[in-house]
Amino acid sequence: IATIILNEDNTHFLRVDKDDFNRILRDVEANTIKLREFGKDVLILEKVPINVKTADSTTYQVCYKYVY
Repeated sequence: IATIILNEDNTHFLRVDKDDFNRILRDVEANTIKLREFGKDVLILEKVPINVKTADSTTYQVCYKYVY
C-alpha cells in the first residue's frame, strides 16, 4: 500500500497509460513557446484554445490565448 500526499489543496493524482501520456506531452510541447536568455528559459507560454461567441451569439469562433 502506498500513500501519496499532494502539497496543493484541491488537487488530484491521475494515472494515465503510456500512449495517452505521450499524446498529452506532444500536444503541450507543440503549443509551448519558450523565451530564452543566456541559455536559460525566462518566459514559457502555452497556447490555449478558447471559444468566443460571435456577434449573433449563436456560434463560437475558436481563438487562442497564451498563458504563463
